[in-house]
Amino acid sequence: MPRPRVLIIGGGPAGLVLASALARRDTVDVTVVERDLDPFESPRTTDRSYTIDITGHGLKAVRYLDAEARFDARLIRFRGVKTHRPIQKVLPWNEPGWTGSRGDILQALLLELQARHPGAVRLRWGTAVAALDVESGEVELDGTRETFDLIVGCDGAGSITRRAMEAVDGFTTERFELANYCMMVALDQATDALDPEYLHMMNGHPFTVAGAVNGRDKHDPRWFCMVGFNHAHRFGSGCCGPVMDPTEAARRYLARHTDLLAFISDAELARFVERDCHHIGKGVRCSSLHAGKAVLLGDAGSAFPPVGQGINAAMESAMIFDQLIGEVGGGRTAAELRRAASRYTATWKPEADAAGWIAGRWAFSHLRMSAKLLLAEALDCNVLQQAKHMPYSVVRAQAERRLRRLGPLARLAEP
Repeated sequence: MPRPRVLIIGGGPAGLVLASALARRDTVDVTVVERDLDPFESPRTTDRSYTIDITGHGLKAVRYLDAEARFDARLIRFRGVKTHRPIQKVLPWNEPGWTGSRGDILQALLLELQARHPGAVRLRWGTAVAALDVESGEVELDGTRETFDLIVGCDGAGSITRRAMEAVDGFTTERFELANYCMMVALDQATDALDPEYLHMMNGHPFTVAGAVNGRDKHDPRWFCMVGFNHAHRFGSGCCGPVMDPTEAARRYLARHTDLLAFISDAELARFVERDCHHIGKGVRCSSLHAGKAVLLGDAGSAFPPVGQGINAAMESAMIFDQLIGEVGGGRTAAELRRAASRYTATWKPEADAAGWIAGRWAFSHLRMSAKLLLAEALDCNVLQQAKHMPYSVVRAQAERRLRRLGPLARLAEP
């Protein structure tokens, strides 16, 4: 019998983890389509070079693929978080872990796939999906129509797969958002004072976090910092003070609230004020993670504001789905793949919903929220830190029990 055909839409972390796992099974015919270029060819911009740490949940997926050696070779080791202001503290990470940009992580995953399973997966970079039907499995690619036994949406928060699933009776989505905005600045001087093996929370209010990604390689780190706001910020516009030269407004703002100016050249500061302020507080929850012949992994099925878990959760979701394929027989038939998709919703949706709930506890640049995070850390009950090494559903359940004990005071814990 011919092998079932699986189309993975999106060559991001979830898509490449699943592609490697399915290639190892050798029971399905796998194609990956990605609208962007090969990660070795994609341009790197400051806006997209924020630092991501691969820890507990992502570490599970790396170990599942037996790819630790690849990540060790390609990425900067992650040893924890250092807070600078208002208090200095080290939050160590004692297990294996790595930091890098999204592109760094994709390169490691792609090299692992190509080295272990050469030619086992068709990779079509620069290919956009024009249309798809999740009931029939028909997809339009590059002007031609092909039919697949399973469509796996790994295509991010703006998922075309999810939009197609919204036409299926009973499938609904719920959107939510926080007032979380950010701008990215490169740290381009005096960075020898910063340890690249740590994320550096430079300030709690407003929230700023700096980290290193690969330059030429992991031994040549480049530094970037995210500066958080609770509105669409524009320096010098008068929204947060007098109208003035944008660069001077940024200089005064950073000098007042952070220690970043020591690491930012005048030229980079001028570039910083010209960048867009991105709204990163948007999220979406789905009533189900499968419908018809389609299933959603990562942000496609559960997008939530950044709390250091987006890529980690996406990688773990791909691992979970492959494990479920193994439980139903290995995916040797289309029926087995659909049974695995049904089990996936029951297994992963509680975790995905819990991750979104955890992300919803954190609003940028609100003094009350920053104070609560510091208090939670002092009491060893910071859900953001716990989420790195515990199941999301367990973190949520424990937090909700604590909130119930607070009674009417629980509303103080809302963002």
